[in-house]
Amino acid sequence: MPAYVTVSGIRYELSDHCLQQMARRGIKKQNIQSCLNHHQVELIPRKGYALCIADYSSGRRLQVVVNTEDKVIVTVVWLTQ
Repeated sequence: MPAYVTVSGIRYELSDHCLQQMARRGIKKQNIQSCLNHHQVELIPRKGYALCIADYSSGRRLQVVVNTEDKVIVTVVWLTQ
C-alpha cells in the first residue's frame, strides 16, 4: 500500500527505499513536509530531480531527494547528527 505526503497541495508518493530509510534514520513524514516547505537549499542535480536541504533549530540538517516528474520522494537522509 503506497504512502504519501502532501506539500502545497501536491501529493508525493514515498518510495519503498524512502520508507526504509525513514524507519532506519528516524525521519517522520512531518520532517519531509517541513523540509519541502521551508528548505534553505534546492539543487537540480539532473532534469526531473530536486534535492532539498533544510536546517532545523536542533542543529540537524535534512536532505530530501524528489523525482519531480513522477512526484515521488526517492530518499531522505539526516546530513548532520
